Amino acid sequence: MLVRPDGTKIFLSDVATVVDGFEEVSISAMLDGKPAVVVQVYRIGDQSADEVADVVHGYVAAAAPTLPDGIEMVTWRDNARLLQSRLGLLGENARWDCCSSSSC
Repeated sequence: MLVRPDGTKIFLSDVATVVDGFEEVSISAMLDGKPAVVVQVYRIGDQSADEVADVVHGYVAAAAPTLPDGIEMVTWRDNARLLQSRLGLLGENARWDCCSSSSC
């Protein structure tokens, strides 16, 4: 909603069509040139990204050997590991900065 200086209100529905619902979208995925199914996992609440990643990796490690021939289960694009790596680098840089400005 936008309120003008003169007090008039403009609602989104005044300038657009608003639909509160879902839309089925056809999506296809390929991984290593093969058809794939993508499952995205997110943390919620107080969960840490590392904890969620550990559970997902554990699940994949346990479930993958039980799948039929020709079906694979792998993790891909683990952003928790990327975050962990960046935080490690940030810590290293902070230590170097501390050491360069005083004796460690």
